Amino acid sequence: MGIDASMNRRLSSSVTLLHMVTLLPLLACSLSGCNGSSTTLALDNPASTKPNASVTTDNLETKPANDVGLSDEQRENRPESGGPAAVSLQTNVDPAQLVGHWQDSFFGKRTLVLNADGTAQMRLDLDFAGSLLYGKQVDFDMKWSLDQGIVTIDILKGKPESAAKSLMDTWGTQHVYLLDLVESERIEMRDKAHLASHTLQRLPE
Repeated sequence: MGIDASMNRRLSSSVTLLHMVTLLPLLACSLSGCNGSSTTLALDNPASTKPNASVTTDNLETKPANDVGLSDEQRENRPESGGPAAVSLQTNVDPAQLVGHWQDSFFGKRTLVLNADGTAQMRLDLDFAGSLLYGKQVDFDMKWSLDQGIVTIDILKGKPESAAKSLMDTWGTQHVYLLDLVESERIEMRDKAHLASHTLQRLPE
C-alpha cells in the first residue's frame, strides 16, 4: 500500500508538471499575442522575443506651441498666417478721425490721447491686482502713426519711472493695432500680435 501510494503521488506530480509545460505557451500567447498556429516559448534566448506591435510617431500631427488650444479658425487667423483676422477692415481712415481723447478698460481704466502732431499720451488707472505691482497710476509719453488702417504706437517714456520701465520691459515699447471700426464716438481695434479686441469710447475734451 505504501509503495502504491508513493507511485500515485509521483504520477500525479508528473501529470501536473505536464499540464504546466503545456499551458505555459498558451499563457505567453495570451499576454503577448500570437500570429502563427504554433508557438515556441523562447526562455533561453530573451533577445528572440519581439514585441507584437511597434509605436511610431510618423502619422502624428505636431503643432507649434503657440497654437495649442486654438481652433482651426483661430489658427488660420493668426497674424503670421496672413488670414482675414490679420488684415485691417478699415483701410481708408483719415488720421484726423482718431485725434482726441479715448478711454477703455485695460487692467483697470486706460485713457489715450492722440494728438494731430503724432504725439500721444496714455494714463493707466490700474485695478487692484495691477496696483499691487505698479502702483495706482502710470503715465506714458508716446508717438503714433496711421497707415492703411494700421495704428502703430511707440512708447517713449513714462512715470513713475520704475513702474513705467517695468511695464515697458514686460509689454514692449511698440504696439500695432488693426482698425475694425471707426466712428465719431467709438473705435474698435485689435492688437496685431495677439488679436485681442479693444473698444475705445471718445471722451469730451
